[in-house]
Amino acid sequence: MDIKSFKEIQNNEVVRKRLAKKIVRNCFRDGVFEDFHARGTRLSQEDVKEIMIDSVNRTYKLLTKLSIAMGDQIIDELKVKDEVPKWQDPVEPEIF
Repeated sequence: MDIKSFKEIQNNEVVRKRLAKKIVRNCFRDGVFEDFHARGTRLSQEDVKEIMIDSVNRTYKLLTKLSIAMGDQIIDELKVKDEVPKWQDPVEPEIF
């Protein structure tokens, strides 16, 4: 990702919101978590551990993609398209 794409994340609220939803979808919703959710069973400590390991690995993969040239493409796509438009947009956080 070049500095232009980083500044886009920093300064473009729409891109930031869409990136947040992309991270959750790619790293949690499309992973092991969804398998457990589909079964509708109670989660054991081992289940939660498996979900967290999968989620961390998926987050790392996405962050790696963002940190290389592919990151610019991801940001450009988020500027024009919301990948999960039916999801509620994140609420602007209270930082301080």
